[in-house]
Amino acid sequence: MPYNLSIWIKSTAIVIIIPLIQTIAVAKNPVDRSSIVQVSNRDRQTAPVDKNNTKIAEQYYNSAEQKYNKKDYRGALADINRAIQLKPDFANAYRRRGVLKADKLQDVAGGLADINRSIQIDPKNSKAYNSRGGLKVEKLRDIKGGLTDFDRAIQIDPKNAEAFSNRGIVKAMQKDYPSALAAFNRAIQLKPDFATVYDNRGAIQAIGQNYRSALADFNRAIQFKPDLSHAYYNRGFLKEHKLQDPKGALADYDRAIQLSPRNVEIYVNRGTLKAEKLQDPKGALADFDRSIQINPKIARAYTNRGLLKVDKLQDVKGALADYNRAIQLAPQDATSYKNRGALKVTKFQDLQGGLADFSRAIQFDPTDAHSYKNRALVKYDLNDKSGGITDLTKAAKLFQQQGNKQEAAALLSVLKKWQKAKNTSPII
Repeated sequence: MPYNLSIWIKSTAIVIIIPLIQTIAVAKNPVDRSSIVQVSNRDRQTAPVDKNNTKIAEQYYNSAEQKYNKKDYRGALADINRAIQLKPDFANAYRRRGVLKADKLQDVAGGLADINRSIQIDPKNSKAYNSRGGLKVEKLRDIKGGLTDFDRAIQIDPKNAEAFSNRGIVKAMQKDYPSALAAFNRAIQLKPDFATVYDNRGAIQAIGQNYRSALADFNRAIQFKPDLSHAYYNRGFLKEHKLQDPKGALADYDRAIQLSPRNVEIYVNRGTLKAEKLQDPKGALADFDRSIQINPKIARAYTNRGLLKVDKLQDVKGALADYNRAIQLAPQDATSYKNRGALKVTKFQDLQGGLADFSRAIQFDPTDAHSYKNRALVKYDLNDKSGGITDLTKAAKLFQQQGNKQEAAALLSVLKKWQKAKNTSPII
């Protein structure tokens, strides 16, 4: 009975776009610097806020939006600071500055303080609650606090599509898929061209095995936002794994990489597709190499490259090095131990090393039937007949529970032979 070697690791099946803190909107009016009045620090503290100051503050605010859209974040910050100096009760400016600090300038505490100040000035600003909820979820991992803010934003403004979108994302993170779907449906009702919501709703449809509905949503997301990399990635994964369309999947992965050329997850999945279904080992190797070049700490890329080297490139030493590196990076990843164990046993005749790896795989994933099967075979080869029978019994039971009746039947057949041999062995 052969050992199980070919176990590919793929990234998360369907990507749910995490809640994004609302960014600065497109500018409306450029700042007219000829009308700017210079105010000293002392005058700024004592001067009343008049209509002229308000007008100038709004010009700075719009200028900040322009600079933000050009990725001049420091320039945007300077202009928002000036707007707030001129109009200290400028609630939206505090909110925008908070988003800028948290999202682009790595100042999460400062961002939260600014959004809190915005809410203090205007307690009925739905967008401020939505922004604060996004910050809590994305930056502080405060799922409960974020959901409370999204719900408050919706209570204030039942037509806030962004808040419904973010509520749906949090519900999906909590695996409450019916509530997530309801929130995404409402967001789309309010904003029928909301591309990222179609993408996320498609993900929920796919999780619910509504594959044609998922495909329709990914198509709509791309229709409304042709540069949405996530949607191409999700559609590609759906085509590869659920719609049996590997060439269509490759086209979508290609487009996703064009749009997000440093997204390592897409390279790993495209490489896996090339290796498994398109018989393109060189292309697969290039994708795994590229993902590792971008992020040398992505364990999945090493694991899959290792398997490629074993299965397609006959480079067993290179494969062992890749598995070793994957385990260094992800020491609790059962699949890497399982693959390394199989490699040690089948290519290096290292039964004890394989036994140790299969035991570690079982430690980190006690439901992995393949690892029990592999460990059973090694134990039997090492003359631990009782241990082999125990593990093979466990493997057969797990395969049966997991719906793999064919594999379970095969193991039960082997098990009967082992038990018969054990019972008829001479006593020494």
